[in-house]
Amino acid sequence: MKSEDVSTEDAVVDEEGTIWIHTSGRWRYFTWWTPPRPTSPPQPTEQPVLSWDVFDRLPDNYEPYTRLDPAAVHTLRWVLQQVSPK
Repeated sequence: MKSEDVSTEDAVVDEEGTIWIHTSGRWRYFTWWTPPRPTSPPQPTEQPVLSWDVFDRLPDNYEPYTRLDPAAVHTLRWVLQQVSPK
């Protein structure tokens, strides 16, 4: 689907396999972060995190987008609420 067809209630996957979600009024994508070494306690080498980059709209150059199943979107939003600073 084209970027203009995506609702802010959706979470989508772009043509490269990156997951995008609308949160706090902006689009962000999940990326991998490598924690500085050493960590205590030891952590996995890479961890999924939301990007620092924010977008007012989905970029056209990553089309087509595929909408994620509503259950997956619900789970992503729930996880984000659990890890968000209070």
